[in-house]
Amino acid sequence: MPRYLDQASLKHHAPYLRWAAVQPGDVLLTRSIGLRANLITTVTKGQYSHAAIFVPTSFEGSAGSVALLEADGFGVGFTLPKHFHFCTESGTTTAYSIPHSPERFKLLRHPEISALPRKRLQEAAQRLFQHMLHRPYSKLQRLVKPAALPDPIERLAEEVLAIADRFRAPKEVDGIFCSELVALYFRELALQLFTDERAPPSTFPSHLDDIESCLLREVEPNAFLDVTTFRGQALIPEVDLQCYERDELLPMLVAHRVRADATRAKVDNFHRNVVSVYCGQLEATERSFRQLYESATQHALEAAGYGDYTYSKKFRSHAASLLFFAQISRELLEMLKYISNFPGVPPDGGSFVEVLVTLTNTLSVLSARVLPRYERSNALFSLNLNRSMRHAPQCDHQKRKELEKARRALIDQWQRARESNREDSDPGNIVNSQQPSEDAMLMVRSLLQRAGSAAAAELGLGGS
Repeated sequence: MPRYLDQASLKHHAPYLRWAAVQPGDVLLTRSIGLRANLITTVTKGQYSHAAIFVPTSFEGSAGSVALLEADGFGVGFTLPKHFHFCTESGTTTAYSIPHSPERFKLLRHPEISALPRKRLQEAAQRLFQHMLHRPYSKLQRLVKPAALPDPIERLAEEVLAIADRFRAPKEVDGIFCSELVALYFRELALQLFTDERAPPSTFPSHLDDIESCLLREVEPNAFLDVTTFRGQALIPEVDLQCYERDELLPMLVAHRVRADATRAKVDNFHRNVVSVYCGQLEATERSFRQLYESATQHALEAAGYGDYTYSKKFRSHAASLLFFAQISRELLEMLKYISNFPGVPPDGGSFVEVLVTLTNTLSVLSARVLPRYERSNALFSLNLNRSMRHAPQCDHQKRKELEKARRALIDQWQRARESNREDSDPGNIVNSQQPSEDAMLMVRSLLQRAGSAAAAELGLGGS
């Protein structure tokens, strides 16, 4: 059952804001009684210590078209003001009870906001909720720098506010101011709030009240109900008798958000470290393949110089493969950097992971086959040169002994390369990962083709 208010209760819940006077985007400025309010108004040199904004809800109606969003000591969240019905002979007026019984209050409105469609107001509110809802309140120390106080007063203000922060603000948490939240909503709406380029973190309640620099204007004075002259009956609906208070629910939601943000930060940091390590490995892999490519190219030239065109052709083939592997490493590196630029999961994130795994496995298998063959060719070519030098007429006994020792080392190298090539030619040694999706395979083919074209172009083969 609704409950009627006596005169004492009526004054206790004052002041009252007329429901019909409120529109989405309206800004409520208040000044409460207390130490924090006095500190804020002193540092910011204004008459108001707090700002809140009425944002549209996802549904329309006489009892739910707007909600009061604010940031205070409990965090960023909605406040459910109690609404009352004031009954007189001329009719019934519905009004909000402004929370915390402020001693000073004002309702402001942007002159252009009434022309905006409700959908745009709702979408801006949703974006704001996504990033700011249930975040903690800011440290009061942040008020000092933007206030541009004289040096002695600035130092004193920092010390005083630091003491106040010690009792309520965790050191590791970055919060948000009440007026900063208001400024962020207007930024989401793409509505200019000030005549100058003032950033949301530098916005105080006093700035919103500055008629010279702020574009907000006061709503007509009768937006508030004067209970001192009220003659009639006031009642509070039953639903408002059972609602949660802000201080009961919001601290739990803020604590959950803080823990979730801390966990997300640790995961992001781990992700950055893993990406950094993998990028470093890919850069080193690309450098190694390029060094081997240059070595194979040099061997091809040496073989041609000795008239051994068979091995010159083999070394050129190895050089082309090694350059192709270097280009695959570069494609992998660029893809990984692209993925790491997204704060969350990038578009087609699952396909990207499949492509990374498939390309990495492909590079591993192909390089495991080609590298031993290159080493074997290198050893055989060196053995041919060694034999020619040992049988040369000008080769003396000491030089022949040195060449014989080098020959045995080259034979060992050739045998190791041969055994390695046999093992890697075994189909059982190929990485048998899960079959990638069709989209991932299309991306893999495209990247391999791009790597091949880049290698061909560098070799002077016309990119084919």
